[in-house]
This record gives sequence, C-alpha cells and structure tokens, in this order.
Amino acid sequence: MQIQVRRTTLGMARVIRALADKHGMDLTRVGSRLVLDNEPWMPLHVRVVDVGIVLVARLTGDATDGPTDPEATYWTPSLDYIDRRVPHPWVPLSLAQPIGQHSICGLVLGGEMVLAVPHIQRELASFAEAWAQNLTEQRYLENGVLRLLQHQEEDEG
Repeated sequence: MQIQVRRTTLGMARVIRALADKHGMDLTRVGSRLVLDNEPWMPLHVRVVDVGIVLVARLTGDATDGPTDPEATYWTPSLDYIDRRVPHPWVPLSLAQPIGQHSICGLVLGGEMVLAVPHIQRELASFAEAWAQNLTEQRYLENGVLRLLQHQEEDEG
C-alpha cells in the first residue's frame, strides 16, 4: 500500500542535484559519495545510502566520516524520471541533530513510501527548505571545494 506524501522539499533537491551535476556525482548509484569544503562553514557530505535514498549532512570534524550536524535523509523517487532537466521534489525521511533530536517521518520499502507521519514530515520539509536556502547563501555551488568523490562502495578500498 502506497502512502500519500504530505510535504516535499524542492529546494534541497535543486541544491544537491546542482552540486552533484557540477562535481560528477551519480545520485542514482548506491555508495556514491561527495564531500565539499567551503570555509568558514562545515564540510557538506552527500551520500546515496540506498536505492532512491540520499543522505545530506554537515561534518563537524576534519575527517570524511564523523559526527554530523545536522544529518537528513530524503527519498528521491524523481531520480528515475527520464527528463532530469525538470526538478522534482524530494521527500524527507529523517533528521538527526547532536542536541539529541532524531525525527523519523517516513519509511520506503521496495520503492514505495509505506509509512509517513504527516506533521513531522511537514516540519522536516520546512527545515530542509531553510537548510537549502542556507547552502545557497553560503555559496556551496560556487565556492565548494571537492574533498572527496566516490562512485560506489568498492572505491573505498
């Protein structure tokens, strides 16, 4: 049974797709990973963690793995569309912050959303829109310096 999506984020989809396109990241390949530096802000980490699931996080340390603030996951069913020039919104699934907040508002199985918590989904979509605006204002697209680009898990070797 497919659940109706209550709130999406077009802003985050546009920002992350533009960064991925600029740096050659394949958002459809599980294990693809991108880390961008942009002083004085924390590095930005983007990773495809499962089919149609993208994680976006700010890294708090110098390593490519480590504590994040915040860390959010999105369902990206639009990546299967043939016309990639047309932006399609992403669906927030979760948000974690080091202050102890961890919200889950959706679950995707077999390419379908099977669980949604509408009021939390609305909150996370609003947060994602504000975060996307911050990334734009902080000029990650123009000034982000590529620290790491991996195309799949095997590249980590």
